[in-house]
Amino acid sequence: MSKSIRGGVPICFPQFGRTSDKVSPQHGWARLNPWTVASETPTSVTLTISSASPSCTSGRPDDGHWPANSTCPFAVTLSLTVTLTSTGSLDYSLKITNDLDTTAPYQCLLHNYFQFDFSKDQIEGLENYSCIDTQPRGSEGTGMSYFTQGPDPITLDGEVDRIFHPPQDKPSVLVKLKSSSKTCTISCSAKSGPGSIPVSAVVWNPYISKAKGMGDFDDEGYKNMVCIEPGIIDGQRVLLGKEEVVIEQVIEIE
Repeated sequence: MSKSIRGGVPICFPQFGRTSDKVSPQHGWARLNPWTVASETPTSVTLTISSASPSCTSGRPDDGHWPANSTCPFAVTLSLTVTLTSTGSLDYSLKITNDLDTTAPYQCLLHNYFQFDFSKDQIEGLENYSCIDTQPRGSEGTGMSYFTQGPDPITLDGEVDRIFHPPQDKPSVLVKLKSSSKTCTISCSAKSGPGSIPVSAVVWNPYISKAKGMGDFDDEGYKNMVCIEPGIIDGQRVLLGKEEVVIEQVIEIE
């Protein structure tokens, strides 16, 4: 496997986007390599992947090794448990474990794809977040814009690629996708030991021209989707030696 799957919940690790040295592929290697089923029940499954595994080949540097203390940390294990609960929610628990004593920088994002009516539906829950808009309206070619998200719901009116970082008093994120008939709630938190880690979120829709330019995306597909992607992407955190970080996400339909 050398290409990510368009849909579902790809795992972006060890970075969001591209690295400056271009060594690691877009959004990292975790979504490009095969995961192993570690255990399963009628309502849950646990999958694992390790950068040290011989089967983890896509995205490796040319010399075949993950350099220590780099954006491709060596000997990091990811364990993802997905559970369908009795109340109908879909729960995700992603554990990131540094198997070495050395440190490594990292970012991690749950790249959720959701059904969404581009012309009607709204996004709530990101009020007062600091926003980096990589596609500002009316300012093509002038770079990104920075602002604080206001109280109004977010609607889509073109290509959207926005990064939302939380206020200091809001380490977890809770986003609602609202239509006339239902509400989809996405909640996400992260921790290391007893301490919480602030969770950011990305909102993405490719719109017309970018949708047409992607070979694995329907030309009209932008009309019926949005990506709401929570995770640890505010700067670049350091994964300490033997540290475990847990990201938990719950998706519910009302």
